[in-house]
Amino acid sequence: MKIVLGGNHKLALNVLTWITDQKEDLKLIISEGLDSTWETNFQKEGKEIAEKFNIPFCVGDINSFSKKIEEIEPDIIILCRCKKRIGNKILSIPKIGCTNIHYGLLPRYGGIAPIHWAIRNGENSIGITLQFMSEEFDEGDIIDQKEFSTQGPTRFIKFDDKKIECQGITSWEAYKKANEIGLELFIKNFPKLKNGTNKKIKQDLTKKLYYKKNSINYEKDSILNLENKTDMEIVNLVKSFTFPPCQLPLRRKNNIMEEIIIES
Repeated sequence: MKIVLGGNHKLALNVLTWITDQKEDLKLIISEGLDSTWETNFQKEGKEIAEKFNIPFCVGDINSFSKKIEEIEPDIIILCRCKKRIGNKILSIPKIGCTNIHYGLLPRYGGIAPIHWAIRNGENSIGITLQFMSEEFDEGDIIDQKEFSTQGPTRFIKFDDKKIECQGITSWEAYKKANEIGLELFIKNFPKLKNGTNKKIKQDLTKKLYYKKNSINYEKDSILNLENKTDMEIVNLVKSFTFPPCQLPLRRKNNIMEEIIIES
């Protein structure tokens, strides 16, 4: 089975490592070049693996490599946390289809920052979806999904004279778990995609919940206004913005910014 693989971040690197370990017929690797500075650099580390196995490696918008992909005639295109809209010209090339791993339980939590929004909305679980891609973001047929609980240790948020009980995992803790489950979900379904026994379930788009790119501005929105908020609202806000590699929630006190820390 001829494979083209692309994407960003740690998940793309993990899937690439697994595919090369299995000695699958990987013909091309594409980094979108959109890795965050705090995250695994797929562009750098993926290229190192490509060079080790003598696999062509490209960087950029996957849509711009349509001619190269057409020449390969892949059976499947595997994308991991792809951020660009994939056009029909690419989607129509592979025989099996073009798949993506999304960190939301579709049809809910499509779009940007699905883990953040699930934590912020107080969901009891978060889902990972392996889907076939469509021209519209996160509307393709579902291959498989797996949920995990947002429940976790009881800790505390302290500010001023308040001490609020904080139960459950943060966005950062959920993200690390999602990376693990995303790989597990792919490994489970890869043989089914290969032999044609995979599921292909239409989404009920009447239940769609989608967050657009401008739905959140981390630099601005992580400065929290906790006035007139319930304890539960405060807990969910603080957990959702707790992502230590790149940010912690802040509050303005006497014109000074201070971090809001979840304490054991």
